[in-house]
Formats: sequence, structure tokens, C-alpha cells
Amino acid sequence: MRKIKSSSRDFVSTLPTTINQKLVNGHRVKLFAKIKDSLDRKKLALEKEQIELKEFIYKKRFSTLEPINNSLFSPMLRA
Repeated sequence: MRKIKSSSRDFVSTLPTTINQKLVNGHRVKLFAKIKDSLDRKKLALEKEQIELKEFIYKKRFSTLEPINNSLFSPMLRA
């Protein structure tokens, strides 16, 4: 029977560290691109909501100047 020598080199990656670092950097770039895109989408949605809110407030502010057509409301007319 022959003995099999097992050394710690069998478990070490044979890829150079530069390739591993390139893979890690590529993954980081993809991950941060996804995060940036999601933040940009959230920012655009928030800006859109703010514009809609401003338009809503603007419309409501001038709608109070319209006459009130209510039978219970009788304006007081004075000379």
C-alpha cells in the first residue's frame, strides 16, 4: 500500500491572487451599481411625489376662492 501525502497545499487555491482580486472587484462594481440604481429610482420617485404634492396644494389653495354652493350657507350682505 502506498501512503498518500496530504499537505496544506492541496487546500490552497492555485489561482493567483490578482485574478481573485479582479473577480472581487468586478462583483463589487456590479453590487454598487445595483445599489446606486435603486437609490436613484427612489430619489426620482420621491421628487415625483413632491411635485405632485405641490401641484395638489396649489390647486387646493385656489379652489377655496371659488364660491360655495351650499344651501346652509347664507352670506351676510351689509352695506
